[in-house]
Amino acid sequence: MKHFLSGLWLLTTITGVGCAVGSSADLGTDALPATRKDEGPGDASMGSEAAAALVNGGASVTSDGGASKGDGGASDASVDVAESGVDSAAPGACAFAGELVSFDLAKLSGTPSTVAPTAVGPGVVATPLRRVGVTAASSAGALNSSGWPTGALDPAKHFAFSITPPSGCKLTATTLTIDLKASSTGPTQASVGTSADGYAHLEAIALVAAGGATSVPLVGGSGASGSVEVHVFGFAADATTGTLRIQDTLSVTGTLGN
Repeated sequence: MKHFLSGLWLLTTITGVGCAVGSSADLGTDALPATRKDEGPGDASMGSEAAAALVNGGASVTSDGGASKGDGGASDASVDVAESGVDSAAPGACAFAGELVSFDLAKLSGTPSTVAPTAVGPGVVATPLRRVGVTAASSAGALNSSGWPTGALDPAKHFAFSITPPSGCKLTATTLTIDLKASSTGPTQASVGTSADGYAHLEAIALVAAGGATSVPLVGGSGASGSVEVHVFGFAADATTGTLRIQDTLSVTGTLGN
């Protein structure tokens, strides 16, 4: 009997242990590991925040706050760059010194009514060279005209073209280079003026029998923000049938500025 009771106690104990072990195995993935899985990310998140706090001098910084700071910084930087770009671009666009416009007449023939510009300065707009109040005369390599006054200068009779600076810039025309030639009965005098001062100052252009380029100053005005018209006058002709022509080359140099 004693042995029977001992055996029964041993069997009961073994069975209980087996159940306990079986229960632990069943609960292993649901109980303790589940608790650790829930706690694990929390610990990692806390570690990240703690590290961020240490980096920022111990201050508590959340991920949302960091994003807001990042967005604010990027926005401020872009505004500064954009404003700086606007401020620095305008002066650069208007800073120029050199040839504002040029015309190449060497290949002309017959009686063309106008001559288009060959080249212009950056952003500059120039109109074609044309006759005003005079008569077209045939020639090669030139824009030729007759009908010049035999007396004093007539403001209504001239060669003309205009130069306009880029928007926001001011133009100063400083020098006219021109190859101007008269026939034997054509004008004996010539001059140039600009609309910058209403043609108040006229600069004389020397007429050489053989022709040849010459440069004369354009003194009339500076810093024009709008179109500047250039007029080349011929007068004191021996006869109205005499001719005056611009041949080979014509150009204006100057500056652009603010």
